[in-house]
Amino acid sequence: MRPWYSNARVRRSEELVLMLGVVLLLVPLPARAQGWYLLVPPFPPGPNVTTVDVDEMARKTSLREWRVGGSYDTAAACEAQKLSLFGMATKEKPVTVQRQAALTACISVVDPRLAEPAPR
Repeated sequence: MRPWYSNARVRRSEELVLMLGVVLLLVPLPARAQGWYLLVPPFPPGPNVTTVDVDEMARKTSLREWRVGGSYDTAAACEAQKLSLFGMATKEKPVTVQRQAALTACISVVDPRLAEPAPR
């Protein structure tokens, strides 16, 4: 004969599985599976561009206007690529390109700034 509490244990396990399923459905997908973008600021148009121009352009444009240089599963993978990009830019490239590489950013795909309009 089974103990009186065995059915209660089964019901309790079923309830826990059901609650876990509900929680997983309620949590937004990006919070469960997050990725990272390597964003590169736009380069100012025109001749005689200075590092100040590069900084100003990066400051004035929203992140959603920056170019996606890559997408990664982890922040560490994104940061590794950013360092590699910066290393390549410092080898015989103009100082403005070096500055642009220094301003690249690893941003979560769920970062709310990706939906914000450009500052004025």
